[in-house]
Amino acid sequence: MNELNQLLVSLGGHLRYVILALLVWSLIWKGVGMWFSARNYQKVWFVAILILNTAGILEIIYLLFFRRDKQPGTKSLFEKPVAGPETESLV
Repeated sequence: MNELNQLLVSLGGHLRYVILALLVWSLIWKGVGMWFSARNYQKVWFVAILILNTAGILEIIYLLFFRRDKQPGTKSLFEKPVAGPETESLV
């Protein structure tokens, strides 16, 4: 127990920076995860990400495995235009 107290005292000055970095990391992932879940109407994921604090782990799992890419009929800003009949006739 004495060794644990000495470790905590020695980390005292640096612990606040670790906590701050973890807070920023978690808030960024939480924001991105909640934004995508709300955009895709996934209410269960939105509430889970809102309530559970997992230091970004749940949010990363959601974004990698359970996120839908986009709603049908919506266009992405990064999507290249598809050549259709009207553009092929001009070439």
